[in-house]
Amino acid sequence: MAKSIGKKEFDSLEKEDQKKYTLEWNCICNQCKEKWHYLDSVEKRMESQTNANICAGTTMCCNPCATSAMGNANTQLDKQLKELKQCPKCKSGNVKREPKYFKQK
Repeated sequence: MAKSIGKKEFDSLEKEDQKKYTLEWNCICNQCKEKWHYLDSVEKRMESQTNANICAGTTMCCNPCATSAMGNANTQLDKQLKELKQCPKCKSGNVKREPKYFKQK
């Protein structure tokens, strides 16, 4: 298993060295103590897609079908983003998230 570093150590690195690391969120549910983790890049990709859909939707304001499809896609993305941050076992939002940084190979 690759060794991780915490936020404090990551922040002390030079900007060029920081680019060599990947952020992973380690999550613990405060209700049922379930543990899970996910890559920050997954969350960022979903947020980016949501923003792209919003921009695309504004250019298609005269096409109600396209606007509706973009709205539905964003609703689904918002749901997936929420699920990333909630407990997969009990669905609680009472979660502690801790950043861990791993050096990319």
